[in-house]
Amino acid sequence: MIGKISRGKRVLGLLRYLFGPGEANEHVDPHLVAAWTDPALVGVAGSEDLGVLADLLNQPVTMMRRPVDRPVWHASLRCAPEDRRLSDAEWAQIAEQVVTRMGFTSGSGDASGCRWVAVRHADDHVHLVVTLARMDGRRPSVHNDFTRLRTACQQIERRYGLRVTASRDNTAPVAASRPEQEKAARNGQQEASRVRLLRTVRTAVAGADDESAFFARLDQAGLLVRRRHSIQHPDEITGYAVALPGDRDRQGVSVWYSGGRLAADLSLPQLRRRWQVPTCQAGTTDSADRQRLRDPAARRQAVTTATAAAVSAAEHLAADVAGDPAREQDQEAVAHAVGDLAAAVAHVLHGPDDGPMHTASERIARAARARWAATPHTTPAAETVRAGARILLALGRAGPGEATDFARLVEALLRLAEALALLRAAQQRHIQAEAAAVAAQMLATHIPGQAPVPPRVAHAGTRSPARPPVRGAGKERVTRGKRR
Repeated sequence: MIGKISRGKRVLGLLRYLFGPGEANEHVDPHLVAAWTDPALVGVAGSEDLGVLADLLNQPVTMMRRPVDRPVWHASLRCAPEDRRLSDAEWAQIAEQVVTRMGFTSGSGDASGCRWVAVRHADDHVHLVVTLARMDGRRPSVHNDFTRLRTACQQIERRYGLRVTASRDNTAPVAASRPEQEKAARNGQQEASRVRLLRTVRTAVAGADDESAFFARLDQAGLLVRRRHSIQHPDEITGYAVALPGDRDRQGVSVWYSGGRLAADLSLPQLRRRWQVPTCQAGTTDSADRQRLRDPAARRQAVTTATAAAVSAAEHLAADVAGDPAREQDQEAVAHAVGDLAAAVAHVLHGPDDGPMHTASERIARAARARWAATPHTTPAAETVRAGARILLALGRAGPGEATDFARLVEALLRLAEALALLRAAQQRHIQAEAAAVAAQMLATHIPGQAPVPPRVAHAGTRSPARPPVRGAGKERVTRGKRR
């Protein structure tokens, strides 16, 4: 179950949206399933009734000496597509559990808590509306409410047998918001600008061995690039932002995304950590190298080098390093570098446009990331993997006569994804393990004669392996999500 939170000022406007037809007539049979009082006592048939309901919800707010700036707390709770259809009675129980877990009430029949309602207008989700004022005059705490709601959702998943979702660890990508998706659809784009920028920046990172090469690759990719300079030291660059040419807001201003807004590990300080190379790198990608790689034999050797890097990385990930902190750090650095290699393979096979290999690459990148957006210090073994990615990107696009060589490379990447899945499972990082296992299934479809047999990823509980995590559930225009 995915929960998303937003805050607002006007409870009546929110109620009108929830009980209305929706922006695309997607709201079906809007009705109350639970409330701080008996829902049967509150009429919600027409606009006048919604006004009465809003007044009742607002009463504690108007009684406060110092009202809350944004007194309307709104959360949407959405099940996974494969979950069973919950009844109104079950949603009512879930709503009461959530408001109790959040500290808005102390349980059923609490007359001194906050006033709240639960609205259902679809089979798979419900909306909670709470006014942040207790009837006893105290102000409820919303500190750390995203984490508390995530914990409540996971408890509900276990109690009602629903799809288990990921805990927050900042390895999930930042999904495009609903307004971003709608804007792309209006402009006739296949994907939101955020998604395109994320893929392009990751590819630039994979092909760069230092900061100057990174910015040069962003320029070559046709992105608008803006460097952020320090206020105290104007010559020092502290960050960057990128934008797609022609992507503008209503005022005609380019829509910029900082690296950290695209993904937590793409901020400039995090990228600088990976460029702290401890040893001499194997393989370069300067202009002389690009000239050399025009020769068919040199191109074949470059693919062979990248394939060997994937095989070596798989061996590193499969090694038993328990009890050896230095080797564990090296293994984590290699795992992190695998994301670069996957991005390079996808770009060489599909170019900058979205394709099936890019989807597999994104799942490998999810599995490869360190928790909490940390970037491990690079090691010689990790640099070997990144050097393989850089030399691949120097090739440009795969040629028609190179299918066999690249089939071997994809097969090596498949084995690497399997090794990454087993490593993350052994580390009890099961969502990342599943991401790698699903990527291995996807890669198997690109290898002739390869049966898509995923690695066995065992969970501590009874969940079946190789089932992808829920992404993008619970999207409503009036809600906002947070990276998990």
